[in-house]
Amino acid sequence: MWRICLVLLFISSIVLANPILDFVERVAGCKDFVTKLRLNARVFQGANEYNFSLFVDLAVRNQEDFFLEIKEPSELAGLKFWYYGRTKRLYFESLGYVSMENIELPVSTFVSLFELLFKILQTPLTSLNIEKDTVTVKPAPALTAQAKEPLLIKLIFQDGLVKQIVLTSNNPEEFVRLTFEDLRLDVNVDSFFINR
Repeated sequence: MWRICLVLLFISSIVLANPILDFVERVAGCKDFVTKLRLNARVFQGANEYNFSLFVDLAVRNQEDFFLEIKEPSELAGLKFWYYGRTKRLYFESLGYVSMENIELPVSTFVSLFELLFKILQTPLTSLNIEKDTVTVKPAPALTAQAKEPLLIKLIFQDGLVKQIVLTSNNPEEFVRLTFEDLRLDVNVDSFFINR
C-alpha cells in the first residue's frame, strides 16, 4: 500500500510541477523589487536586419514609485528617471541636468496587466507547453488562422523567478528578449529614491 502511495505522490509532484505557479507564489504580495534588465531585439524588414540592445537598473517601490537608470548603450548611459506615484511627478536626470513633469503613470496598472497576462495563460486562448523551467505559450489555432507570423512567448524560470521572456515568431532569428539578470523581491529599495 505504501508503495502505491509513494508512486502516486511522485506522479502528482511531476504533474503539478509548474514554474508559472511557483512564480506566482513567489511574487504574491510583493510590492518592492529591484532588477537589472537587459532587452535585446533583432528584427528583419525585407533584406535589412535591425538590432537593438538596452541594459537598465529598475527598482519599484510599493507598486507605485519606480526608478530606472539606463546603463547601455553608451549613448544613453546615465539617463535616470524617477516616478513618484503619490505626487504624480516624473523626474529626469542627465549629465547634471534635472527636469520634472507632472504626469500620471499608473504603475499599478502595469502590475495588473502582468497579472492579467498570467490569467490569460489559464484560458483556452493559449496553448502551453511546459518543459522543466521553460514555458512556451502559443495562441490557440483559432486565433492564429489568419496570422502570417503567430507570436510565440517563451518564459524561462530559475529558482521560482522569471529569468527570461522571449517573444518570437516562426522565424527564431527574429526576437525580442528580456533578461532579468538580478531580480530580487521584497528588498529595501529606498536607496534608489531621492527625496524630492
